[in-house]
Amino acid sequence: MSRMRRELASVFLLVVAAACLRFWNLWQMEFKTDERQALESALSILDSRPWITEAHWPQYSLRSSGGICMPPLFNSLCALFWTLTRSPLGCAGIIAFLNVLSLPALYAWARPRMGPSRALLTIAWLALSPHAVVHSRKIWPQELLLPSLTLLVWGIAHWVSGKYWLAAGLMVWATLLVSQLHLSGPVLLAAVAVSLGTSTVMRLRRKQLRRLEPPRWWELLNLASGMAALLFFTVPYLRYLDNLSRNVKGGYPTAKGI
Repeated sequence: MSRMRRELASVFLLVVAAACLRFWNLWQMEFKTDERQALESALSILDSRPWITEAHWPQYSLRSSGGICMPPLFNSLCALFWTLTRSPLGCAGIIAFLNVLSLPALYAWARPRMGPSRALLTIAWLALSPHAVVHSRKIWPQELLLPSLTLLVWGIAHWVSGKYWLAAGLMVWATLLVSQLHLSGPVLLAAVAVSLGTSTVMRLRRKQLRRLEPPRWWELLNLASGMAALLFFTVPYLRYLDNLSRNVKGGYPTAKGI
């Protein structure tokens, strides 16, 4: 067996193992207050039908351990998952499936940058680590961070390779997911923006940037739809944060306001 075939066989076995670990006894998944509230919010959206009625889309989602509510995207994702499966088990199954699907995509990204051994080690840890397994099979916003980050690194890779329009679309969608699924997401995105901007400026000075090609129609559609979704879910959450911070003193939010 050639080396490439051994690598592909290893990736296949890791993906199968990851799927088995995540779907084994899925009915015994953790289901407590947060998971129940997430599904209740999803069912509230489906019952009120804000896309055809005067009902308002939610401004926020689950309450975090810091007391501030999470952004509202996860409510709509849960509503979509419920529409497709009509059960809490089905919603958790979709989350588990998306995490498993991220592994070969992450390997394809990592192999030319880390080498085959490190790429296999990376997805092996994500596939088999108990922490990674537990936090990729329940109804919780953070469970979708791996697919979101996989999308982000592919967007960065396409930007570096000169496919700017495709990269912009992928990074906009990744920005939506990462910023809405975890409160620390904006910090990560700011660090990525600084690093990518610095790299782009350095390559521009060295005249190593590729020429910007005209976008294809589907690249423009992908970018436009991503920007629309980002604004749709971010603006209501900013309003929520604005109302939250109105308890101020001397022009600055108090600890209670924050």
